[in-house]
Amino acid sequence: MNSRRLFGRDTLWLGFWLVAGGVAVVAYNTWSLCCGVCSVDNLLTLGWPGWILLVANLAAILIYAIVRKLNFMKSQVDTCFCGCQFQSGWRYCPRCGKDRK
Repeated sequence: MNSRRLFGRDTLWLGFWLVAGGVAVVAYNTWSLCCGVCSVDNLLTLGWPGWILLVANLAAILIYAIVRKLNFMKSQVDTCFCGCQFQSGWRYCPRCGKDRK
């Protein structure tokens, strides 16, 4: 995967939400520890809501990866490796001369 596409303007919001989520988890755990709700031993263990969220997020990531892969494969059908889009009936790319295959 191209690093420009991974950290580009289109996916910048994803990085923001990941950082914001991490800060929220650290803030909540610090508050819980300071207020006596939890101890250092059980600070790193997950309760049932944590496991539900973890499984739901892993399922969402898997679905996202599958949908993205399918959309990428669909977009590759009508384009050449150089990025030129084929019209119906074209056998060769007008830009680079490669066979459509």
